[in-house]
Amino acid sequence: MVHGFAFAPGQVILSAVELGVFEGIHQGHPTSDDLARHLGADPRGVRILLNALVGIELLEKVGDRYGCTPVSETYLVPGAPAYLGDSLLHNKAVRESWSHLTEVVKTGQPWRNPERAKDLGKHLGHLVKGLYLRNYQTARELARRLGAGDNLKGLRILDVGAGSGAWSIPLAEADASARVTAVDLPPVIPTTQEFVARHGLAARYQFRPGNVRELDFGTAEFDLAVLGHICHSEGAGHAPALIQKVGKALKPGGQIVIADMIPNDQRTGPPFPLLFAVNMLVNTDQGDTFTRAEYRAWLKEAGFGEPHELMTDRDSPILVATKK
Repeated sequence: MVHGFAFAPGQVILSAVELGVFEGIHQGHPTSDDLARHLGADPRGVRILLNALVGIELLEKVGDRYGCTPVSETYLVPGAPAYLGDSLLHNKAVRESWSHLTEVVKTGQPWRNPERAKDLGKHLGHLVKGLYLRNYQTARELARRLGAGDNLKGLRILDVGAGSGAWSIPLAEADASARVTAVDLPPVIPTTQEFVARHGLAARYQFRPGNVRELDFGTAEFDLAVLGHICHSEGAGHAPALIQKVGKALKPGGQIVIADMIPNDQRTGPPFPLLFAVNMLVNTDQGDTFTRAEYRAWLKEAGFGEPHELMTDRDSPILVATKK
């Protein structure tokens, strides 16, 4: 029965972020009454919410005064380098879609919020900003394992579905002579530019707005192509064609990097990739998660050698394959 109430901690945290609870306490409003006045919220509601946050160890309480914990100071106060508020705001929209799962399973059609469609840039902005920190840290380790800046120098990198640039920025930081072409939808490119400029790399990036299904990536132009959590949204109808197009854009001996949620070949686990497939069901027309066997077949068809894996201890392992 514990799963039936599993939504509660996440909703408590989300409401605290939306209301500005952590920011308000950080700014010096430590009592529930003081904070309620600052937020323009109901005193009883704020008191109960604050106590719940104490219970899940995101606030501490001494007498009638509340304070942020090291975790909430690091991840939940706006402006902190590791702020996760955008990820939580994106998850709000995701949970709204999940509430229609029964209907989606019956009809086979994703649930679409017309209000979200009106402001796609804002929705996508929350998504890519929320994914930045986690993917950036992973990509730093990827750059190290690939030997960027060491045995791989002067890379010409194609970042497909770049988002915040989290997957290519560490490669460009490791290889001072690398040049990156970042591709994503027009509403996302300003966010890509923002993060690239934050890292002082704007002079080494080119930005190509457009749909990855429609853009031509060129022929034999790149040494390395990164598909960081892209294939799952493309679905079985488009992911193989995207890999084919990336293969064409790579030079002979170039490498493709695919990071994604990958279930085992029998689709019996791990749990997260299987649950993420449900996320694709409720939010996309064709999205899914794909097995190693499927990726091997698609890569072989696109002219790549047998892929090897990095970071296999994660829900999202990384496949690397070389163009023949």
